Amino acid sequence: MAEAKLDEAARFLEAPLDAGDPLRFHTADFAEMQRTTCHLDPGTPTHAVAILQNKVAAPPVTHHRDRALYMTRLGLAHAAVNAMVGVRKRRS
Repeated sequence: MAEAKLDEAARFLEAPLDAGDPLRFHTADFAEMQRTTCHLDPGTPTHAVAILQNKVAAPPVTHHRDRALYMTRLGLAHAAVNAMVGVRKRRS
């Protein structure tokens, strides 16, 4: 259900907006970042890692904030994956 709603939001955000529209900063990239958050919260961080690894290489070198955001979330996703592996090892 959540994936379908995220797909719907991404399609909505792909539409061109006027310069004065308050949603102009909410782009398809923004929707993808929300998708990664949705994968981190319920415990499916491997999906977030896959998305974010592509995002880290995507922005131009001059987009420092975007790259920092992607790398920070990628670090969180990797930490979540490692935490899940640690829990599984302790249970066995």
